[in-house]
Amino acid sequence: MKPTSPSSEHPRTALFLDLCGSTAGQEPGAGLAGDSVTRGDAYGDARRRFFLRARQVIRRFGGDSQAGSADDFCSGFSNPQDAVIAALSLQADLTTKPILHAGQPMACRLGLHTEPIANDEAGYLSQAGNLSSRLPAAVPPGGVAATGAVRELARGLAGVRFESLGEQSFKGIKWPIEVFQVTSPGSVLTAIVRPVLARVRRLVRQRSLP
Repeated sequence: MKPTSPSSEHPRTALFLDLCGSTAGQEPGAGLAGDSVTRGDAYGDARRRFFLRARQVIRRFGGDSQAGSADDFCSGFSNPQDAVIAALSLQADLTTKPILHAGQPMACRLGLHTEPIANDEAGYLSQAGNLSSRLPAAVPPGGVAATGAVRELARGLAGVRFESLGEQSFKGIKWPIEVFQVTSPGSVLTAIVRPVLARVRRLVRQRSLP
């Protein structure tokens, strides 16, 4: 692989979403030809609505480059603070307006990691996205996990807490990683969301100008 020069790299924050209990939602034989409505179909519909909601919230805060599988996806942010706010806002949104399957709210875990990446999508997904995809295992459903890199770059977010969960080992990662659980009281989150949304809207308008 050709080495990438420092000038062609820039920091990106990956937000990885992992849907909790996705395997349990698949009923044996669901979706077979001839089945009009099955429990598997109901789960599939709930899952589609869940991911639609998640992508809408993430895009609202400037997230892009979404890619993934049926049960997870990864999105990129140029500003780590925007990624943190998007993650907390998504979990808050799912708590206040849950998407239900079989009468139970669906939930996800989120992982955040920042590192310099090459100016190509493959480089982004293979670097920051790879580590962020491991982090959700460190937090409970509805939780947000982040690396120290995200914590350092998002220190300016008043009212957002990064609680150390200690160093943890993950499959495919050669060294232990200190993981932080990210939290924020609802009232504080509401206060810091507004200016972030206003700034993202300004950037979108500027990009759309000829």
